[in-house]
Amino acid sequence: MDAYEVNIKNLAAGTSSKTEVSNNEADISLQRGVPYEWFVASKTEGSEEIAHSETWRFYCQGAGTQSYAPFPAEAVNPLRGASIASATTLDLQWKASDVDNDIAEYEVLFGTETNPTVSLGTATEATINASIASGQTYYWRVVTKDNKGNTSKSETFDFNVQQ
Repeated sequence: MDAYEVNIKNLAAGTSSKTEVSNNEADISLQRGVPYEWFVASKTEGSEEIAHSETWRFYCQGAGTQSYAPFPAEAVNPLRGASIASATTLDLQWKASDVDNDIAEYEVLFGTETNPTVSLGTATEATINASIASGQTYYWRVVTKDNKGNTSKSETFDFNVQQ
């Protein structure tokens, strides 16, 4: 009968372990985030010879880091399609959330084109001031960025300013 000895060395701790099996499978517990090396010794009943495989190295990867993009922002003021009284400035307000709770900043794109491309700048709070004029329809969207560089874009919101 053949027997196999699986030799594993934890390269970080310098510790070794041996597991003997009679087939080509072995259940072995490993630690995450640790480099290992291993080889197999093969023994045949009735023989003094022991064959050794090559030695292989691998890294047992640690727990993955997960980072989620923020949810797209939602308009708070003015609401989509709102008609507001004539004014020269308006505070645009929105709400945003992120599973990781690591929102870093917001960039607001604003203008009279249906696909706004002019940046009003960045803000760390969910509000920014915009200059407006009577009789105009404005479009705006919010790009939310988190600390890991993930971004989300809101849908485009619109409002008009009364004459």
